[in-house]
Amino acid sequence: MIGRRRFLTITAGALIAGPAASATRWQGRAMGAYAEIDLRGDKRIARHALTSARAVLQQVEDEFSIYRQHSRISRLNRAGVVPLSQMFADLLRRISGLHEATGGRFDPTVGADWAAWSKGQTIATDRRWSDVRISADSVALYPGMALTFNGIAQGYATDAVARVLRSFGFRDVVVNIGEYWAGTGSARIAAPHLGRVLSLREQAVATSDRLATRFTNGRSHIIDPAAGRDRGFYRYATVVADDAATADGLSTALCLTGTPELARRLLDQGLARQISLVAPDGSTVSI
Repeated sequence: MIGRRRFLTITAGALIAGPAASATRWQGRAMGAYAEIDLRGDKRIARHALTSARAVLQQVEDEFSIYRQHSRISRLNRAGVVPLSQMFADLLRRISGLHEATGGRFDPTVGADWAAWSKGQTIATDRRWSDVRISADSVALYPGMALTFNGIAQGYATDAVARVLRSFGFRDVVVNIGEYWAGTGSARIAAPHLGRVLSLREQAVATSDRLATRFTNGRSHIIDPAAGRDRGFYRYATVVADDAATADGLSTALCLTGTPELARRLLDQGLARQISLVAPDGSTVSI
């Protein structure tokens, strides 16, 4: 995954309330980003929970990382077809829902643009998400197509880790795998680009920055799937949602809008809880 700049940070002393002696923390890297997991409870059980959480992170990378040669997505992009795992099928369903909800703005087939632009080439195909062929046991692409899950995989990994921790009985947790999810213990997340602090409780938050990463041709990594270019208006999009995959995908799509209408629809549909959009001139719309 393309590494992201850090736009959201835990504020000092505001991870999880309670005695420090019962807190357990893991720090490392996952999905191309700095990662950390904080949980409160029995330390012996916490160690087992973190071992399982790290195993799940490895599984997510083996499925979705375009930088692992033998990951399922890499094999799909090379061969054009792969058998479906339960995890891969689950993410494809999530993507289809977000694609529809965002009017096609969230579309992982921009992976073909990524592949071409990284080599100094122009896009070789105009096929998009509706052309991805998903059956009960496989997924297939037409020649020239390629997928990237960079706009959702970190959120999906965050949710997967949170589920593992809950299965061990931990509720008072904070998970940061590029996006944040907080459990029953409220977490305060600093958002310097918004000039404020967000409070999360059993919610997730993600921020996308259209200018965080650029290709050698100067174009943004957040690409308009309808036009094959980076024409989005908003510089930043920050989304609070019930799960991190949704927050991640919606923040990516909202960077490809120039008005708040889509954000309002997503809130009305209950897909998001809070949305903040920052234009290039620094003006902010919070809904």
